[in-house]
Amino acid sequence: MQKLKLNKKTIVYASFYIVLLFDLAAVLPLQVQKIIKVNLQAGDLKKKINLFEQEAIREVSLFDEKIRINKEIADRENKIASTGDTSAISVFLSSKAKETNFDAQEIVSGKLQEAKTIGESKFFYLPLKMEGRAGFHNLGQFLNLVETGPYSLLVKELSIRAANPYHEISISLTALLRD
Repeated sequence: MQKLKLNKKTIVYASFYIVLLFDLAAVLPLQVQKIIKVNLQAGDLKKKINLFEQEAIREVSLFDEKIRINKEIADRENKIASTGDTSAISVFLSSKAKETNFDAQEIVSGKLQEAKTIGESKFFYLPLKMEGRAGFHNLGQFLNLVETGPYSLLVKELSIRAANPYHEISISLTALLRD
């Protein structure tokens, strides 16, 4: 048998290969598992971040929607006249009729009807009846001004009898009032 010559160079190379084999066999699989685990956690964090960003965008849009709805509620509440404003509503209808060339021959207010009590506020319906003559375009303009005007008015019934050049119009409206 031959004797193995061990010199420093051979011992260094052998030590290097043993450490390398140990690293490949024992340490590398642990490192790979740890990298896989970290990547999975990073993926979960990315999903959570994306979900958070979507929720933040949704929260902003919900906040904007809340502001819009509150403004709409305030606008609608401002359109509810008091029971003392019944003559102002008739004046408003008359002025808008003149503005749109709707020849309003008669505006009659009915009797206040109690609608509902909410808290300390009582709400009433005021039936209104208008008779007059107008063209279709003038009637459309008039109804648009009534709809977008300062009072809460609802057209309950609209009757048009054809005539030349202007049609005979009968409109039943309801105004919402507050005590």
